Amino acid sequence: MKLTPTMRHLKDILTSGVAVGGLEISATSLKYLLVKNETIIQASLRLPPGIIEKGAIKNRKNFIEALKNLHGQISPANKIVASILTLPSNLVFTQSFSVPIIEKEHLEESIKLNLQMISPNKIEDSYYDWQEIKINKDLGQLELLGAFAARIVIDEFTTALTEAGFNCVAVEFPGLALARLIRERWGGIEAEQQYLLIYVNSEGLLLVILKNGNVYFNHFTLWQNAAIAGSTFTFDQIKNFLSQELQRVVNFYVGRAGKQISEAILISPVFNYEIVKMISEQMNIKIRNLTIAELPKLQPNWFPVLGSGL
Repeated sequence: MKLTPTMRHLKDILTSGVAVGGLEISATSLKYLLVKNETIIQASLRLPPGIIEKGAIKNRKNFIEALKNLHGQISPANKIVASILTLPSNLVFTQSFSVPIIEKEHLEESIKLNLQMISPNKIEDSYYDWQEIKINKDLGQLELLGAFAARIVIDEFTTALTEAGFNCVAVEFPGLALARLIRERWGGIEAEQQYLLIYVNSEGLLLVILKNGNVYFNHFTLWQNAAIAGSTFTFDQIKNFLSQELQRVVNFYVGRAGKQISEAILISPVFNYEIVKMISEQMNIKIRNLTIAELPKLQPNWFPVLGSGL
């Protein structure tokens, strides 16, 4: 899903033979990953506090310097690095919707009208796009996911990337990148099965419902917004919040779809055992950890950027 229609088209980049890697920006780090044939280029840089806060750039000068530093780990300064940019989840609003299956010329008009209706802000102030979730022939409907991000915020990131020697081909969010990774590189997913994806990192909790291997629902909460302060915390501090959020999302899906979620996929570099135990005891859900056979040593916090790199 490309949120930046004014940028160079991804197809043109790929057919030109230019290598396109994944680039993830968060409040605490920059990560770049390129997998091409059997070659892996991996680079990262920790960001000091105050450069990125709640997904927004607070110190542009230091941010560009950090990007240049990362660029230097990847290639010479005079070489442009093409990348798919993954931005913090809280910058993107998503919502699923359905349209009737009609002729293509009218379908695009129907989709555009629905996107305008569900947009959280003025449509002209946003970058937005959609992708297919599932074709429901029985109901004569096409299920879609719409995604929106504030144009002014995205432009701040992409112009900074350009100054630092990066070519931003497209912009996406972690839930979309992880869904692609699971669909294309994990052998455990079944097309007709719905999954609850749980991704825990130092910044917050991401809960995604996957339907037909695609993002159906995407919900992210910063730890600080959940009244959990500090960069380090214990499982006891997040246990109640985690339990409540999981139940809320499951209840939401049951209310919308009329069916239970029976399987979950966990991506967590911390509290892995505790989360599996809690879900097994409290919820009737089978939970498995996401592992990528080709890159067994890759840490879970690299999975979003790997998904973008694909």
